[in-house]
Amino acid sequence: MNYTNLDDRTAAVDLLSEANNGPLGRRIVNCGSTTLNTPYKANLTTLQSGTAIICMSSINYGSIVYVTAGAEKLFLRSKVNGTWGNWEGVVKGSDIVVRTLNPISQITLTAGGTGELIFDIDYSGYTILGIVGYNLRSFSLQAVTIASGIVAVKNTSQESITTEKDMYIKVLYVKK
Repeated sequence: MNYTNLDDRTAAVDLLSEANNGPLGRRIVNCGSTTLNTPYKANLTTLQSGTAIICMSSINYGSIVYVTAGAEKLFLRSKVNGTWGNWEGVVKGSDIVVRTLNPISQITLTAGGTGELIFDIDYSGYTILGIVGYNLRSFSLQAVTIASGIVAVKNTSQESITTEKDMYIKVLYVKK
């Protein structure tokens, strides 16, 4: 018998047990705070309940899409050759942000000199993925310590240079 679980809203005990039944198991499953093998139990979200959509082509192959209740968060988990992978968060376009940051202090470098530019890279609720662009004028990028917002630079011109307001880095962030 093929269940849709549209009427039976009792929370499942174990999400993977439901999925491991293969194509004949339940397809839409309610999950609560005690349901095992959910993104909540994997500490990927603080949202305790949600709905899982199970798509299994066999006992050994399939996927689960998990929709959290009360927030726009989606998770995906796949089974290949009988082995379940980890839960992965699905990123939406609105979860990705690029910010243009200017140095928070000025430095002057002699010709060929090296120094550090400091940027305020903290962005509440977001994780830094990396630097995706920059305009450092006659400074060449030497090294980046993203966690602390320090960018090591070298003056490649033949004269002393002071940082200017139009110098920047572009930082890519994703929502936590």
